[in-house]
Amino acid sequence: MKKIFVLLLLCSACNWNVDYFNKSYEIGQELKSNIGASMIYVDEGVYNKPNNIIAKGSRIELVYSGREGNVIKVMYREYFYRLGALYIKDGFTQNLQYNLSDGNEIVFQNKKFRVIEANNQFIRFIVLE
Repeated sequence: MKKIFVLLLLCSACNWNVDYFNKSYEIGQELKSNIGASMIYVDEGVYNKPNNIIAKGSRIELVYSGREGNVIKVMYREYFYRLGALYIKDGFTQNLQYNLSDGNEIVFQNKKFRVIEANNQFIRFIVLE
Protein backbone atom coordinates (compact mmCIF):
# COMPACT_ATOMS: atom_id res chain seq x y z
CA MET A 1 0.00 0.00 0.00
CA LYS A 2 2.89 2.38 0.74
CA LYS A 3 4.30 1.88 -2.76
CA ILE A 4 1.02 2.91 -4.40
CA PHE A 5 0.74 6.01 -2.22
CA VAL A 6 4.30 7.09 -3.04
CA LEU A 7 3.68 6.57 -6.76
CA LEU A 8 0.49 8.64 -6.63
CA LEU A 9 2.30 11.36 -4.69
CA LEU A 10 5.10 11.47 -7.27
CA CYS A 11 2.69 11.53 -10.21
CA SER A 12 0.65 14.35 -8.72
CA ALA A 13 3.81 16.48 -8.61
CA CYS A 14 4.74 15.72 -12.25
CA ASN A 15 2.63 18.48 -13.84
CA TRP A 16 2.06 16.56 -17.06
CA ASN A 17 -0.29 19.17 -18.51
CA VAL A 18 0.83 22.78 -18.93
CA ASP A 19 -0.78 25.83 -20.50
CA TYR A 20 0.28 26.32 -24.11
CA PHE A 21 0.45 29.50 -26.19
CA ASN A 22 2.12 29.98 -29.57
CA LYS A 23 1.81 32.66 -32.25
CA SER A 24 3.38 32.97 -35.68
CA TYR A 25 4.25 36.68 -35.51
CA GLU A 26 5.68 39.51 -33.44
CA ILE A 27 4.34 43.07 -33.29
CA GLY A 28 6.26 45.21 -35.79
CA GLN A 29 7.38 42.20 -37.81
CA GLU A 30 7.15 42.28 -41.60
CA LEU A 31 5.74 39.06 -43.05
CA LYS A 32 5.05 37.65 -46.50
CA SER A 33 2.40 35.01 -47.22
CA ASN A 34 1.59 33.32 -50.49
CA ILE A 35 -1.98 33.02 -51.64
CA GLY A 36 -3.72 30.21 -49.76
CA ALA A 37 -1.14 30.31 -46.97
CA SER A 38 -1.53 31.40 -43.38
CA MET A 39 -0.80 35.08 -42.73
CA ILE A 40 -0.83 34.63 -38.97
CA TYR A 41 -2.07 32.10 -36.44
CA VAL A 42 -2.43 31.86 -32.67
CA ASP A 43 -2.58 28.57 -30.74
CA GLU A 44 -3.81 28.31 -27.15
CA GLY A 45 -4.52 25.25 -25.07
CA VAL A 46 -3.16 22.55 -22.82
CA TYR A 47 0.04 20.76 -23.74
CA ASN A 48 0.47 17.17 -22.54
CA LYS A 49 4.19 16.53 -21.88
CA PRO A 50 4.27 12.70 -21.82
CA ASN A 51 2.48 12.39 -25.16
CA ASN A 52 4.13 15.48 -26.70
CA ILE A 53 0.77 16.81 -28.00
CA ILE A 54 -1.63 19.69 -27.55
CA ALA A 55 -4.29 17.76 -25.66
CA LYS A 56 -7.01 20.39 -26.07
CA GLY A 57 -7.12 23.94 -27.30
CA SER A 58 -7.81 26.18 -30.24
CA ARG A 59 -6.19 27.93 -33.20
CA ILE A 60 -7.28 31.08 -34.99
CA GLU A 61 -5.83 31.82 -38.40
CA LEU A 62 -5.94 34.42 -41.17
CA VAL A 63 -5.30 33.07 -44.69
CA TYR A 64 -4.52 35.28 -47.69
CA SER A 65 -6.99 34.68 -50.53
CA GLY A 66 -5.85 37.16 -53.19
CA ARG A 67 -6.58 40.53 -54.68
CA GLU A 68 -9.26 41.78 -57.05
CA GLY A 69 -8.67 45.38 -58.12
CA ASN A 70 -8.15 47.40 -54.93
CA VAL A 71 -9.79 44.74 -52.75
CA ILE A 72 -7.78 42.13 -50.88
CA LYS A 73 -9.42 38.96 -49.63
CA VAL A 74 -8.59 37.24 -46.36
CA MET A 75 -10.19 34.18 -44.79
CA TYR A 76 -10.60 33.84 -41.01
CA ARG A 77 -10.74 30.27 -39.66
CA GLU A 78 -11.02 28.70 -36.23
CA TYR A 79 -9.85 25.21 -35.30
CA PHE A 80 -9.86 23.08 -32.18
CA TYR A 81 -7.28 20.61 -30.88
CA ARG A 82 -8.29 17.22 -29.49
CA LEU A 83 -5.60 14.75 -28.46
CA GLY A 84 -3.01 16.27 -30.80
CA ALA A 85 -5.20 16.52 -33.90
CA LEU A 86 -6.36 19.83 -35.37
CA TYR A 87 -9.97 20.07 -36.61
CA ILE A 88 -11.71 23.00 -38.29
CA LYS A 89 -14.71 24.36 -36.38
CA ASP A 90 -17.85 24.21 -38.48
CA GLY A 91 -19.41 27.64 -38.91
CA PHE A 92 -16.27 29.47 -37.74
CA THR A 93 -14.93 30.50 -41.15
CA GLN A 94 -15.41 34.01 -42.44
CA ASN A 95 -14.42 35.54 -45.80
CA LEU A 96 -13.22 39.11 -45.35
CA GLN A 97 -12.64 41.85 -47.92
CA TYR A 98 -10.67 45.06 -47.46
CA ASN A 99 -10.68 47.93 -49.96
CA LEU A 100 -7.14 49.33 -50.11
CA SER A 101 -8.50 52.57 -51.67
CA ASP A 102 -9.61 53.38 -48.11
CA GLY A 103 -6.02 53.04 -46.83
CA ASN A 104 -3.41 50.35 -46.37
CA GLU A 105 -4.21 49.52 -42.73
CA ILE A 106 -6.68 46.73 -42.09
CA VAL A 107 -8.18 45.48 -38.83
CA PHE A 108 -9.81 42.24 -37.81
CA GLN A 109 -10.87 41.69 -34.20
CA ASN A 110 -7.88 42.86 -32.13
CA LYS A 111 -5.31 42.48 -34.94
CA LYS A 112 -4.14 45.39 -37.08
CA PHE A 113 -1.91 45.21 -40.17
CA ARG A 114 -0.29 47.59 -42.63
CA VAL A 115 -0.33 46.17 -46.16
CA ILE A 116 2.93 46.90 -48.01
CA GLU A 117 2.23 44.95 -51.19
CA ALA A 118 -0.55 42.62 -52.29
CA ASN A 119 -1.15 40.81 -55.56
CA ASN A 120 -2.55 37.46 -56.69
CA GLN A 121 0.63 35.65 -55.68
CA PHE A 122 1.45 37.02 -52.21
CA ILE A 123 0.89 39.68 -49.57
CA ARG A 124 3.59 41.57 -47.65
CA PHE A 125 2.44 43.22 -44.45
CA ILE A 126 3.49 44.46 -41.02
CA VAL A 127 1.68 43.35 -37.86
CA LEU A 128 0.85 46.54 -35.95
CA GLU A 129 -1.26 45.17 -33.07
